[in-house]
Amino acid sequence: MRRRESARLLLASLVLLAACPGSTIHVRGAMEMLRRNRAGGADGKTSQARPPSPVRTTAEEKSAEAAQKPKAPEGFAAHAAEGLKNMLASGVASAVGKAMLQPFDTIKTVQQNSKTSPVSLLTAASDLISRGGPLALYSGLGATIMGSVPSIAVYFGVYQFLKGQLTGVVGLQWGIALSAGMANLLAAFVRVPFEIVKQRLQAGLYADTMAAVSGMYADGGVGAFFHSHGMMGQVMRDIPYAIVTLLAYEAMQRAVARRAGQEGGEGGKKKAKGPVLVSLVTGALAGGLGTLVTNPLDVVKTRLMVSPHLYTGYWGAVATTFSQEGAGAFMRGVVPRLIHKMPANSVFFVVYEAMRRLLGVQR
Repeated sequence: MRRRESARLLLASLVLLAACPGSTIHVRGAMEMLRRNRAGGADGKTSQARPPSPVRTTAEEKSAEAAQKPKAPEGFAAHAAEGLKNMLASGVASAVGKAMLQPFDTIKTVQQNSKTSPVSLLTAASDLISRGGPLALYSGLGATIMGSVPSIAVYFGVYQFLKGQLTGVVGLQWGIALSAGMANLLAAFVRVPFEIVKQRLQAGLYADTMAAVSGMYADGGVGAFFHSHGMMGQVMRDIPYAIVTLLAYEAMQRAVARRAGQEGGEGGKKKAKGPVLVSLVTGALAGGLGTLVTNPLDVVKTRLMVSPHLYTGYWGAVATTFSQEGAGAFMRGVVPRLIHKMPANSVFFVVYEAMRRLLGVQR
């Protein structure tokens, strides 16, 4: 008799639960109680009902998942340690990308340094090969790697450190832009001497790196490697390029992550497919955008570094180029620069992200 009353009571509870969707008691828990009660009746014993488990809401599930994830380290020392890891990751990535795509950078320099009629990509390449064989396409590679690896390491190490410090103060977009600008300004002091040597080698002014270094030192001492025109040209190109490229890259990375979460169903557990492919595509698109926006600034930088004596300063180079050759001169070298920069950024960001994962970088 008692068993029948208990069963009826449980059935009544189920009806009440179905009518109250906001209840915190799990319906399946009540069903389990009913099943055990019946099983107990078959054995001649009365089962003691266990309290049902509460339903976990989606917000609670997400909160529990977030608590299980490793948190990024906080504090000045932690940000500095992450910055050093980013320096190493970006240095390795830079060396790989520069070595693979140096010929297009050399062709771009030849095109931009031409002050008469525009030089086509094939003409520039054939001129270089006739000057020194196929290896002429790699003119300045030693100076490129010697300069780019430490400068990119400084740039990305300082960038990630500053971004961690500034984002919480000024917001994500301004944090990225300000960090990129300040990091590039610091990196320019490392990059400029090697960039000047590289571009003079690419323009055919010297036979090799040692001849370039000794000849420049004989002409102007240490100051020849830090010429104010060259420094100004480098900074005026690099800061806008860095801001545009990194804003675009990080925006696309966040968009991919959001899309992967939306397609993951409950809890957004699905991860983005093909992280290498994502880095390849987003890196190429971001680099292409930055290249198009800053190509006029790159033309001015090239001319100031190769022939600083021809111009009175940065704005003098801009005015002279425009008056003598027209606005079209500022887009010279854009094709080989795109061919160089887009795959270079793809390779860089793929290796960079792989190194970050290897080193355990969490921001």
